[in-house]
Amino acid sequence: NNPKAYEIIDPEDFGVARRVQLVHRLTGWNVMAARAQELQLDIPTEKLKVMTATLKNLSDERQFSTEELDRILISLAAGNREHGT
Repeated sequence: NNPKAYEIIDPEDFGVARRVQLVHRLTGWNVMAARAQELQLDIPTEKLKVMTATLKNLSDERQFSTEELDRILISLAAGNREHGT
């Protein structure tokens, strides 16, 4: 991931930290899959798609932190292990 590929100006040039919002109404399920992979979680694609659709709908009402997303993904992966799917 290279921010210079899509950012005209580096936000740090203006004293602003780069912030990536993972949960947004435009977020695709591949972003969730990539985050799950970063956390070394095994979650079936269909479950990720359902979770993504739910979070996208909720994102218009509130913002989700990366920590919240991580807890949701971990919980989903734990449920996946418990049910053997």
